[in-house]
Amino acid sequence: MYFGVMSRILLLIFFCLSSVYVLEAQLGINANYGARSLSLGGISATLNGADAIFNNFSNIKTTDSLSVLVSSERRFELEDLTSIAFGIQVPLSKLGHFGLMISNYGLDEYKEQKFSFLYSRKISQKVSLSVNFDYNTIAIQQFGNKGFISFGIGASGDLGEGFSYGVYIFSPEKIDIAEATEVPGYLKLGIQKKFSSELSLFTEAVKVIDEDLNVIVGLEYQPLKLLTLRFGYNTNPGAFSFGLAYTGITNLAIEGGTQYNTILGLTPGITVKYRK
Repeated sequence: MYFGVMSRILLLIFFCLSSVYVLEAQLGINANYGARSLSLGGISATLNGADAIFNNFSNIKTTDSLSVLVSSERRFELEDLTSIAFGIQVPLSKLGHFGLMISNYGLDEYKEQKFSFLYSRKISQKVSLSVNFDYNTIAIQQFGNKGFISFGIGASGDLGEGFSYGVYIFSPEKIDIAEATEVPGYLKLGIQKKFSSELSLFTEAVKVIDEDLNVIVGLEYQPLKLLTLRFGYNTNPGAFSFGLAYTGITNLAIEGGTQYNTILGLTPGITVKYRK
C-alpha cells in the first residue's frame, strides 16, 4: 500500500514539474482554460465573453451582464489529473469589469489551487486592458504546503475589417517557489479574423520562457443557431482538438471538447456557462 501511494505521488510530481507544455505542468499557470479553448487547440488570448475569465480578461469588454462558468477537464483521461475551475464576472458601469476565478488540480497526494482576482477596463475602441493577481498553493502530502503570488496583464481590441487582437503576459518577473523551481512566465499573442457571424479563424503564438514556441490555429463555425463546432491544432507538442457548444437552454450554454496530444493521449473537458 505504501508503495502504491508513493508511486502516485512520484507520477504526479513527474507530470507537474517536468515540462510545462509537454507534460502540462501548472505551477501557477491556469489548470483549466475552459472547453472552448480546449476545442480550439489552446487558443486563449482572443477569446471573448465569459471565456475571458479563464483566459485574457481584457476581452470581457463584449459582455454587459453577469457571467458565471464552471469547467472541468480530465488530463490524458487520468482521474488523478482532473481539474475543475469556477469563474464569475460583474460589470460595474464606468468602473469596468471585476472577476474572480478559483481552480483546483490534482488529488490529496499532490494538489494545486489558484485564486485569481481580475479587473478590466475598456480604454478606447482599439484598447482594453486587464490585470489579474493570483494566490497559488501547492500541497504535497509528504512535504507540506507552499503558497506564492503570481500576476498577469492583458490587452485586446479591434483592428477593423473583422480583425481583433489579444495579448497576455503572465509572470514577466521571475517567481521562485523553491530552490531550482520557478513559476514559468509566458507571452501569448493572438489574432482573430471574423469572416461572418458564423465563421471565425484564430491564430496564436505562445512563448514560455525556456520552452519552444507553440503556434496554435483554431476554427469556429456555427452551422445552426443553437450549435457551434470548433477545431484546433497546436505545434508544441502537437495536438489536435475538436468540440461543440449548445445554446438551446435559456441563459445557459453547454460546451464539450477533447484534445488529442500526440505524446500523452486524450484530454476531455466540459464547461457550463450562465449569462444573466
